[in-house]
Amino acid sequence: MTPDEDFGILLEAAVVYDMCVDALSREDDSTGEEVFLGTIRDVKQFLYPRLLFIITGKGPKKEKYEQKTRELRLRRVAFRTMWLSAEDYLLLLGSADLGVYLHTSSSGLDLPMKACNDMT
Repeated sequence: MTPDEDFGILLEAAVVYDMCVDALSREDDSTGEEVFLGTIRDVKQFLYPRLLFIITGKGPKKEKYEQKTRELRLRRVAFRTMWLSAEDYLLLLGSADLGVYLHTSSSGLDLPMKACNDMT
């Protein structure tokens, strides 16, 4: 997590998703992390999916955003951070439903080289 990555936009989207699903569904769930993970293990079905964001890296903003995600206390969205080897990173990308790159290219106009490298 480096200064050229805007995690604020991801956190805002997570808050909006959590609030919208809450307003639409009124599903019986909890704010507890153990319940979030427990429902995944128990394969409890919900109308709207629970989201798990795995944020990779170890930049200078990591602790700041870990604290922010804990303070949000979202009910349907969880965040995890980790540093992975190149091999494990590729396995994670291959098993993900969606990948989000928050890194801004040097020009700010094109796809960051990191994303291009991951696609090859």
